[in-house]
Amino acid sequence: MKIGYFATIILLFSIALAGCEVGTNAYPPTDDLIFIPDAYYPQLPAYSEKGYNTFGAIFERSYFVVDRNVVPLKILYRNNNLEVSLNGVRKTGSSYYYDDQITGMSMTFTFPFEECLSYEDLIKLHNMPIDLTGAGCKVALSIENDSITKELDVVEGQFFVRRAQTFVIDEVKEAIILSGVFYIKYKENDKYYLIKNGRFDLSVDDLYFNYVGS
Repeated sequence: MKIGYFATIILLFSIALAGCEVGTNAYPPTDDLIFIPDAYYPQLPAYSEKGYNTFGAIFERSYFVVDRNVVPLKILYRNNNLEVSLNGVRKTGSSYYYDDQITGMSMTFTFPFEECLSYEDLIKLHNMPIDLTGAGCKVALSIENDSITKELDVVEGQFFVRRAQTFVIDEVKEAIILSGVFYIKYKENDKYYLIKNGRFDLSVDDLYFNYVGS
């Protein structure tokens, strides 16, 4: 009797597992974000290279992070420059789900880069560190309450694409996954500000990429 009982339990458990299986092409990679909290900074997403469409950084005593209600990314190529815009919120609070204050915020990294006609060309960013104090590099910051976009006086900083990889489903390219880290130290009115521990894991397709010809 006991053997039959345990056999039944195992069979039901196996059926349940099979029912949870999701096909490879059930969800396009850029439809949603997956936020897995960092072990040391749970307000930030853990570093990943899966195309989870997340980013985050510590901004002084607050956090700049992705938000489900905001399109997280826009990449634009124009005038021999690549513009990578991270759009989210600046928040204070103890967790990703509960916050004291939330303000819309965007950061745009602009740097010289060889021509990208489509999102597929972004694969050339693989293992590429970009010195944000270099010639032609700019960082712009926009905070909702300020109602202006200001170019930062960057004294030190880097935007590092550690890995660029192709996301393929059924032998068809669906997206380019860009994963990496960033930090910025900038000066404003004789004071220095720091954006640190930045990380991003972004899945880029035609929805998030635009090319503007000269």
